[in-house]
Amino acid sequence: MAAVAEVVVSSFSFKTGLPPANLVLDVRFLPDPRQLEEEDPYLTGKHNLVEDFIKNHGSFEPFWRQLQDKVLFLLHEFSRRGHSKVGLAFGCTAGKHRSVFVAEALANWLREQMQGAVNVQVLHRDMHAFGEDMSDVVMKEVEALDASNPAPGPVMKCTYHPETKQLDVQEVVQQKPEPTSVCNMLGSGLKNMKLLKERRKTSRENLCGDIGADDEMLTRNTKLCMHQLQQPATM
Repeated sequence: MAAVAEVVVSSFSFKTGLPPANLVLDVRFLPDPRQLEEEDPYLTGKHNLVEDFIKNHGSFEPFWRQLQDKVLFLLHEFSRRGHSKVGLAFGCTAGKHRSVFVAEALANWLREQMQGAVNVQVLHRDMHAFGEDMSDVVMKEVEALDASNPAPGPVMKCTYHPETKQLDVQEVVQQKPEPTSVCNMLGSGLKNMKLLKERRKTSRENLCGDIGADDEMLTRNTKLCMHQLQQPATM
């Protein structure tokens, strides 16, 4: 039985698509801290203000305890099946606050639990999607981590039910399983993020072009009126 040697914990935005990780969990049931951006638009899930906002909500603690138990169980299961590399992905609306916080918290907790026996990596695919374009930087980090391509692993559907405080995990049957490559896990989302930015840029350029055309026509009409006013009146 091969022990799990590396765990990649990632965050992502549902707007840019699901990453093909071994386990994907939607954390949008947690309170949305975007209202805090009125004070600081650069806040992410790495900041204490966001951490306190989420932790002080009643739904976090029950979820967190169950998540810890499930993750340890799944790592043991992956190890039993002979997989040395595992990808855990957490998604929210923008991929900037809730998913980032949960990914960071879980990675830190795993490092404490494993005490160096497992290499725990953290990647935030979409944290910079609506600010500075960091996609190239992230892809370089991804490629550096993806030195080897591990064997295909199972995919788990993980759903938390706040009303019953239960975290359900079900294995998804795959017809054609893909390797749990870090590049595969994050690259598709980064491509979607770039396409989204290109579409927004094109829309802005088209809008500016339409406005410029309207201004040019208005200028021509104004010059024509001025020319007509300057002509001597005919009796």
